[in-house]
Amino acid sequence: MKNLYQTTANLDKRAISKYLLSEEILMENAASALESLIRRVAHAQSVVYIVCGSGDNGGDGYALARKLHKDYRVKIYEAKEPKSALCQLQSERAQTCGCERVSKILPCDVVVDCLFGSGFGGEMGAEFARLIESMNANARIRIACDIPSGLRVDGSAAERVFDAHYTLSMGALKLALFSDSAKDCVGEVIVGDLGVSRALYEVQSPYILLEKSDLKLPHRTKLNCHKGNFGHVAVVSGDKQGASVLSALASLRIGAGLVSLVSASAIGTGSVDSSAGSAESKKVDFADSMDSMDSADSADSAEILESLDAGAKSRTSAESSASQSLEASENLFGAESKGAGFSALNSGVLDSGVLDSNAGAFGTRANALESALLDSAFSPFPEIMRQSSLPQNTSVLVVGMGLGAHDLGLKEILDSSSCAQDRQDDATANTRASAPKRIKGCVIDADMFYKREILEVLEMKDLSLVLTPHPKEFAAFCRLCGLGDVSLEDVVRERLALAQRFSEAYPHAVLLLKGANTIIAHQNTIYINPLGTPALAKGGSGDVLSGLIGGYLAQGFSALDSAICASLAHALAAQKERNTYALTPLRLIEHIGEL
Repeated sequence: MKNLYQTTANLDKRAISKYLLSEEILMENAASALESLIRRVAHAQSVVYIVCGSGDNGGDGYALARKLHKDYRVKIYEAKEPKSALCQLQSERAQTCGCERVSKILPCDVVVDCLFGSGFGGEMGAEFARLIESMNANARIRIACDIPSGLRVDGSAAERVFDAHYTLSMGALKLALFSDSAKDCVGEVIVGDLGVSRALYEVQSPYILLEKSDLKLPHRTKLNCHKGNFGHVAVVSGDKQGASVLSALASLRIGAGLVSLVSASAIGTGSVDSSAGSAESKKVDFADSMDSMDSADSADSAEILESLDAGAKSRTSAESSASQSLEASENLFGAESKGAGFSALNSGVLDSGVLDSNAGAFGTRANALESALLDSAFSPFPEIMRQSSLPQNTSVLVVGMGLGAHDLGLKEILDSSSCAQDRQDDATANTRASAPKRIKGCVIDADMFYKREILEVLEMKDLSLVLTPHPKEFAAFCRLCGLGDVSLEDVVRERLALAQRFSEAYPHAVLLLKGANTIIAHQNTIYINPLGTPALAKGGSGDVLSGLIGGYLAQGFSALDSAICASLAHALAAQKERNTYALTPLRLIEHIGEL
């Protein structure tokens, strides 16, 4: 994790006063940092254009020209007459050294943007817009000093923005560099040393940048364990089951011991299945369920349920069942699907709506399963799930995907599980009656953000709660909970401010706001995950994320750690896909196992 700052002006002043530096020393070190970068990316005698503004950012550029002169063919483009004292001084020094000044930018090896820096906050005139367009068009390597010109201090972007390959952020990382608008124009972000270590220069910030090293995977170190040690996630399914299936598979993939798909209509009354999770729980053979689709008049899906014990099934039996599933898939989808395999459910077992981690593993080929999930003919799978009631040992709920008009009465469900647990705690030692366990975590997504019942759940302060809206859902949620008359455009423009507002109103909950860079807000601290790729811009990716969070919660991670780790795992798994256009939700789930 690294600190982010809206501005480093106060840090500069602190360094000057506390460590006896000066503004000129800071500027010289900034120029040296730029010089080191250029010497790394461009060979000697390359043509380097330096575009200078009138402030201290321009002063950095003039100082850089002096340091590169003679080693490189340096040309200064003075976009604005120097105004600040240091900028004027550095301009004179560069002129004394004989640095060439030009009035036009021609094709070159490197262009360095020292035009506005972090001081830009308004609109850009036509003249500067044309200049930036010329800078973008004529340079092979483009470097921004501090912040690319055209990117405002709040992270929003002007119509024309300098498109940098490298951005050298002076002293510390700027918050604006990690906005959604900045993602396409900052390139590789590097921190420039100003003459004092970052440990001395920086102070604690409410804005945190997440890194790959912050990912904690739920490795199983205890050998004497069983599936019950790793929690039970119940994914609530509405009329559209595909999203819920993806979420359930993701929970299982990240390590949840048990995952159930439960229909919204079944739990709307708060009903709980006290038999679920027992040794005699019912299972449905996947191959048989696929065969049942050959005839619309075949026996009801309940007739294909068999009483099987998952713990007693051997690996040989599981492989045999997987083979049957493959044969069934060939019958259903034709010869083209032959050999494609069902990577997500190799064992072919569905546990009365429960996906058992002991029953199978993801393989390397997901094509046939994906076709099955998306095909309308794949109806027995969700129908069986809708017949299930809420398992008594549920530890985490994942709700909202495909929910539509269903009203769950979610608070009543959570309250009933809590009351049932209290009754069980009060029971005598001789009482063997099974009662529901307390549901300790909840992930809210999709359609739930349009329902008023979410407000009651937000008041449950003893619940590990994670909300995962995309911008449109968050706008609706803000209006619903009184955070303001917020539009989608407001969310896009003021993501950080609105996330902070939510965090202040609901400090016990965790908000994960989706975007090009994911924002996680909790207790007045904002965490930014910059690792996402365009590969995730596809239907189903968010459902996978919700399932990952649920899986982490089920294994005992806090709400904040679950959101952070699931977000990082989600992004890093997407990076493993070779082509960004080719990632599918099931491939994404498959890549989770490669982290």
